[in-house]
Amino acid sequence: MHRLRLPMTALGFLTIATIALCAGCSPSERNFASAGGGQGGGAGHGSASAGGEGGASGQGSAGGQGGAGGQGVACTSPKDCPAGENAAPTCEDGVCALACDAGFLDCDAATPGCETSARDPQHCGACGRRCAMECVDGAEGAFCNDPVEISAGFAHTCALRGDGSVWCWGRNTFGEAGAPVDQPTLPWPARVSLPGKAIHVAAGGGFSRTDNIAPGHSCAVMEDTTVVCWGHGVRGQIGNGSYLDSVGPTRVTSLINVVQISLGAAHSCAVKTGDELYCWGSDEEGQIGNGAAEQSGYATPLLVRSDIRQVAAGQDHTCAIKASDGGVLCWGRNFDGQLGNGGQTSSPSPVNVLAPLAAGVDEVAAGDRHTCARKGAEVYCFGNDYNGAVGANRYGPVPEPTLVAVPRATRIDVGRERSGAVSGDARALKMWGVAFLGNGNGMLSTQPVDVPIDGVAQLAGGYQHTCALKATGEILCWGENAEGQLGVGQGVGDQPSPVAVKFEP
Repeated sequence: MHRLRLPMTALGFLTIATIALCAGCSPSERNFASAGGGQGGGAGHGSASAGGEGGASGQGSAGGQGGAGGQGVACTSPKDCPAGENAAPTCEDGVCALACDAGFLDCDAATPGCETSARDPQHCGACGRRCAMECVDGAEGAFCNDPVEISAGFAHTCALRGDGSVWCWGRNTFGEAGAPVDQPTLPWPARVSLPGKAIHVAAGGGFSRTDNIAPGHSCAVMEDTTVVCWGHGVRGQIGNGSYLDSVGPTRVTSLINVVQISLGAAHSCAVKTGDELYCWGSDEEGQIGNGAAEQSGYATPLLVRSDIRQVAAGQDHTCAIKASDGGVLCWGRNFDGQLGNGGQTSSPSPVNVLAPLAAGVDEVAAGDRHTCARKGAEVYCFGNDYNGAVGANRYGPVPEPTLVAVPRATRIDVGRERSGAVSGDARALKMWGVAFLGNGNGMLSTQPVDVPIDGVAQLAGGYQHTCALKATGEILCWGENAEGQLGVGQGVGDQPSPVAVKFEP
């Protein structure tokens, strides 16, 4: 029972409620931060190409329960005080008060008593804390079980929710959405059967020139810092020592203490504590980064190098940020200048990206044939600009970093031939490149256009679709939907403007 003393007021009673407002924080912080509660986790980093990396979801208390409105009259014992709904009368220092029963809140100032359930999605654990999806009980109280991280693959999408569960939707031809392959598409999010709670999720996939298919795979970092992967595996991208598909989560061999993960078309990379980078899977273009393009690929993680704090795996190239100075390194295919070193020669070993990305970079994202990076509030892109994804108006290869006209950028991500950035205090969304950009007209744009969304916490770019996670916990997607990758249900076509993902059919 939570007890609050209610002083006398001119109206005879006073309602006290705990209100947690966190309009500017990450989804994890919004879900878990509250007075007296545990610390929420950090926001997820932007996902890279058809894959993504993200921060851990927090597990904190939902905060104290709201007090009850009581008769602010003098008393000598609780018997002198009126009762209220779901509350017990108390006498505190000679003044009547009400104490809410466990699991109830007083969120209605006009009515004495505790009439609101602490699991109400509009008042989850505290008055005014709204959930985008559902309010559930945790070890330390109720919390919003909303999405806290998203990642987009070739034609599927995955989300991590506050309780550590992973949900995927879209294409499932190779089991990349975590369901049996007799369900080739999932038009709504479905829960993946994991061996425990996850703290990160990443989706990958892309068109394979060698196999002439477009496979996909997914991975999750578990609470114990190990990694499990599922989906297409013929290039070794599952990381369990085999070159076979996996329709369910399979543990990556000898990989632990992982803090960040990113997936490309058919390769996977992870950063461990100590700033060590490991990669596995396809290496036909040198995207593993160990100095030798291996045609058969690697079926178990290979130590690539140290001094790495973030990695972004693209179609068949990889980029990373050095921990020591924030400079960007890239390796793999470079036909369109996506390595950013001024040339167009592929490299199986890391090369330095040109200034101004030689130091001080905060975030990098790798796409199909281009790359973008955020340095402070500025966005730079390089690589394939045939459809405007670099934002340079060059309509061809751009092998050096080029400043994009995005004001006050705070987050970035890229897809196949489109790029996006979160901009300004309102967390507005800007997109540029090939359609669909989310602005409703279905046209490509070589310069950033406004997408009618604000409050964006994370962006995830897939092959021909894009999704945004808002600070409220809502996921919006747009683009192609032939395989259900937008998560909006059956019979829905392509969407040029953002639509909300439906977690319940």
